[in-house]
Amino acid sequence: MGYSGVCHSADTKGKTYTIIYNPETNTITSNDNGSMNQGYIGYPAVAFLLKVGKISYNPEILPLLKGIQRSKLKYQVHKDHEATLRLLLGNLLQQEVDVDRIVHEVEKIYQELEELKLHK
Repeated sequence: MGYSGVCHSADTKGKTYTIIYNPETNTITSNDNGSMNQGYIGYPAVAFLLKVGKISYNPEILPLLKGIQRSKLKYQVHKDHEATLRLLLGNLLQQEVDVDRIVHEVEKIYQELEELKLHK
């Protein structure tokens, strides 16, 4: 038995991604760019795994990240992923958000994702 659902884009109003997860075959598919073209499991699939409880997370972190327009930040630094992360964390620091707490949570999520050893 598998799961399927949609994830709404934080960047583009009305844009959704379709995710299909099958725990029996340990596979996940998503029609986002990262999953389809870049060779990694994109954020819609990760968000879906969080939602269905396959990856644990601290729900107190989510309000701190809500509404961040990642693509807008990414274009400010010419699609440099490391620079995007620094810009994002810098913006959060200016808002007096506990960035270390967020970084720790993201690292934990990535560790759990890696341990799943999902196939695309």
